[in-house]
Amino acid sequence: MKKIILTISSLCMIYLLCLPVTAFAKTNAENATDAYNTFIGNHSLASAVIVDLDNNKIPELLCFDKDTWKSSVYSYSPSKNKMVRLCSIDSGKGYGSYYNVKKHQVALFSCTTGGSIYKVYKIKGTKAIKKATYTSTRKYPSFDYTYKKNKKKLSYAKWNKQVSSIAKKWKVFRGIF
Repeated sequence: MKKIILTISSLCMIYLLCLPVTAFAKTNAENATDAYNTFIGNHSLASAVIVDLDNNKIPELLCFDKDTWKSSVYSYSPSKNKMVRLCSIDSGKGYGSYYNVKKHQVALFSCTTGGSIYKVYKIKGTKAIKKATYTSTRKYPSFDYTYKKNKKKLSYAKWNKQVSSIAKKWKVFRGIF
């Protein structure tokens, strides 16, 4: 009888010792947020947004680094236990990017005196799939612009309608100095 009581009490003690470890195990979302917060603390970011773009319960980090003038999107890979850069753009003199959670997309923006670029990506896990590239290019010395979507010419009206739809309907994140 003592052996049975001793065995049962030993099993209960083992169960109780293991309980706190499993009760406090971090989720992938918590690990991702911890990695992003460490990254934010170690970089001079003018803006950062942590949002789950692809609804996979692991948020992404959208940020603008004021030292490198890059807008970037990062995700967290649970299998590698680290952050993975999905896409980025050199922002030039103009910066600000957009995201749409319903469409699982991000539009990275860059602007210089020679024109502007919007690169639209669909975010899926640790991959960014390019959906479209909108460009406006200025011809020097005149102010004549060429407008394109995926290297195909568009009229200004069509280009502006599509780009304005992103700028007006999507959420924006940009650097604040």
